[in-house]
Amino acid sequence: MRAGQFDQVLGDAFPVAGWPEGTLKEGDTPTFLYLLSPLVGGVGNIDDPTAESWGGQFRRPDPGRCPNYYTDLDAPPEVCQATISRWRRAYLGG
Repeated sequence: MRAGQFDQVLGDAFPVAGWPEGTLKEGDTPTFLYLLSPLVGGVGNIDDPTAESWGGQFRRPDPGRCPNYYTDLDAPPEVCQATISRWRRAYLGG
């Protein structure tokens, strides 16, 4: 960190997701909100990405092959987006 600036922007340290096919890709925002929501909003559990949070709700699609990889719920994109949008007022400060 130099003069208040980070060497990487949010998410640069994470690999690009390309699996599983057909999942909703939202970028860094759900991860950031997932990490922030238990601390600021009292919603979610930083140790459990499967719990509801400001960043949505996630699942492990293949725990045997990728035990630390989480993705959206096995649901239509509208349902996955709703797990984030339901907290919109809280994370926007309204």
